[in-house]
Amino acid sequence: MKQMRRVLALIPARSGSQGIRHKNLQKIAGQTLLEHAVELALKSRRKNESWTVCVSTDSSHYARIGRKAGAETPFLRPAHLATTRSPLWKTIRHALEYYEKEKQNHDLVLLLSPTTPLTQVKDVRRALDLHTDTDRAVASVVSLPGGDNWLFQSNNNRLKSLRRAPVGRRQAQKPLYRINGAIYVATPIWLRKYRYFIVDGQTEAYVMPPTRSLDIECAEDLSIAKLFWGTKKEICR
Repeated sequence: MKQMRRVLALIPARSGSQGIRHKNLQKIAGQTLLEHAVELALKSRRKNESWTVCVSTDSSHYARIGRKAGAETPFLRPAHLATTRSPLWKTIRHALEYYEKEKQNHDLVLLLSPTTPLTQVKDVRRALDLHTDTDRAVASVVSLPGGDNWLFQSNNNRLKSLRRAPVGRRQAQKPLYRINGAIYVATPIWLRKYRYFIVDGQTEAYVMPPTRSLDIECAEDLSIAKLFWGTKKEICR
């Protein structure tokens, strides 16, 4: 009998944040962003899989919220792993090592962000399927229409093209892609080898529409997320 795929759905939620104080506890539709992330993970499970949904946080208050929402919070993240400079890989390794000591190994790490609340179950499942089909790490992205001909730097408030080429018609340009921070998938073996999900030329891109790719950084982003949440409309696909 084929062994059930063991998934560690890891939700990082440190208490310190920039832009919005306690960003992970901001609410949309009566629930905190942290609760929405836990709910997304729980709803994304399938019967032929064994899931561990874990909130990795440095805050006992956040941990209580995570547990009440249905996640495991078996540890508090050390302070040195909860700063703006803390490498994400070390947070993942901390969780993996905890579960390995508890004799719980996982085949996949699925990282979900509380600050991308418009992510849907279908996005999680499609990202997991993409990993199954390719056996590569997966990162969710959003397209940037216009290509690199439409990208500029500002030099003394004057536009400087990143390429010495005419701007051209947006529709005629090959799109670029930006990591949207919503979903990452990789095996523990991959993560120990590369120490990140994204490896140049190796990681698969799962493309999400702009209306589900919002990563909340400020109060304005939160307002937009509430608007999209209320309408449930996808302006772009």
